[in-house]
Amino acid sequence: MDQLVSIIAESKIKTKHQLVVICIINPSKKCIINPNSRYVFSKFDIIMLIGDKEKLDASSSAETP
Repeated sequence: MDQLVSIIAESKIKTKHQLVVICIINPSKKCIINPNSRYVFSKFDIIMLIGDKEKLDASSSAETP
């Protein structure tokens, strides 16, 4: 993703990368399944995505410094 964003809808995970957020595990270890597009990301969230392997790999490598 090109820049730091605060909500799923702004992240363009679905439209740009064609991936779907299926679950978010927040810092308190609460599992949020199928979060809505207005979910506000935390810096420490663990995001579980589903999609085409090549797109997942490309998205992952784009985020690695």
